[in-house]
Order: sequence, then C-alpha cells, then structure tokens
Amino acid sequence: MPCTTLIVVANSRQVTYYENDGADDGLHRIKTEEQPLLVPHNLSDEAFGEAEPLDLQSRMGETPITDPQDMQKQEYFNEIAARLDQLAEEESYDRFILVLPPQSLAMLKDALGDTALAKVRGEITQDLTAEDETTLPAFLAELMALSVSGDREAALLESL
Repeated sequence: MPCTTLIVVANSRQVTYYENDGADDGLHRIKTEEQPLLVPHNLSDEAFGEAEPLDLQSRMGETPITDPQDMQKQEYFNEIAARLDQLAEEESYDRFILVLPPQSLAMLKDALGDTALAKVRGEITQDLTAEDETTLPAFLAELMALSVSGDREAALLESL
C-alpha cells in the first residue's frame, strides 16, 4: 500500500497543499489559499492622527504591545495548523512535509498538535510558494539532499 504524503508549501501570504500517493504518482495540487492583505503597522492610529509618542517610562512593567501583523500571521498559521491537526486525527495522510520560511515554520509548528507533529517527516526552511507541481520535486530533492539518479521526480517521490 503506498504511503500518502501531504506537502504543505506556505509563507505568511499563501499556502498550497500537494498530495502524493507513492513513487509513480507525482505531486497533485489540492488547494491554494491566499491570506488577506496584512494590516499595516499602526495604520488605524496614524491615519487618523491618533498616534501618541511612546513613553517608555510609563510602559515599564506592562505587557509589550503586540504587532498587529504578527497577530494576523499567527492566526493564519493557527488555521493551517488546525486543518493539519484534523487531517492527522482522521489519519487522512501517513506523513507531512512542511516547506516554509524559518519564522513561518516556527509559527506553524508552535500551533500544531502532537498528532500532527508526529506525522511531520520533513521540513524545508525556504519560501517555495512560487513553484508548482512540475518544478517543486526538483527543489525538494535538492533541499532534502537526496541521492537522485535518473528521473529526479521518481527518486524524490520514492523517498517520501
């Protein structure tokens, strides 16, 4: 029985899910989702002239202000993690490969549950969201340092 792999290629603006059902199957794009435009830093305050100068003395001991962009990114990765947690619980896939820039990967992994984390079999810390199912296998093969002879895609998929 072939091993079913979900490959998650994402950054803070987009996520694409690919599926592979074995060495002879190739990569199949399941879905691509775009994150809505991130909220600019302090736009709501500055746009209306309400921004106040930062008084460090009065802020000592208070909880640091959280960047709205960071909050929005974390919510986005929480949604992706919830989807992966559900797929892991349903045993829809045997393993996951995560392909994200370093900070995004950390945010996603922090949000993943134990069952989904246990299914992660590979991580690539690079933004490959511009790639597709025809070019992605070559990047995966190179980045995962696979010994590839002959057909690069077939060798990659056998190793997944």
